[in-house]
Amino acid sequence: MTFRLRTLLVLVTVCGLAVAWSLQIANQKEKRRLHRTSFEELDDQVAAMDNELSRRLMQIPTVMAQLQAANPIDPPMALGHSVSGESLRFGRHQFERHFHYHWQLADGTRAEGLKLAVGSVIDDDPSEQHLVKLTYVPNEINNELASWIALVLKKNRRVQIEHVTERD
Repeated sequence: MTFRLRTLLVLVTVCGLAVAWSLQIANQKEKRRLHRTSFEELDDQVAAMDNELSRRLMQIPTVMAQLQAANPIDPPMALGHSVSGESLRFGRHQFERHFHYHWQLADGTRAEGLKLAVGSVIDDDPSEQHLVKLTYVPNEINNELASWIALVLKKNRRVQIEHVTERD
């Protein structure tokens, strides 16, 4: 078989375009996989934040003073909390966690303490950062802990934090 030079050139060009197109598709799939993996890591990081958040809350002087007034023998016993939330990793990846810390005051009443929601929905564009919304009622404790959570989560370069404050 004899090929003409033009036919050979067309064949090489078509094969080159096919290879370039398949490499581009493979690259996009890999970017999406990395995007999804980083989102799942972010979800796991937020889900495991409970112990760190409790320790951080105990380091706030006003909270510790209230806990010691309520229970001078064992101040951490006056602290109660609940964490609820969900993760959806099938279909559109998303998560939301609600952290609620409260403690007993010296007069027996309960201080509402910290109410904070952390949530995110994965973006379809793998080049976009994950938008994490921190929702809370603005007060001294919530502001301090929301800022701390933002600092922790911003260590991941793929995260963008949005503070959403709500009034009682």
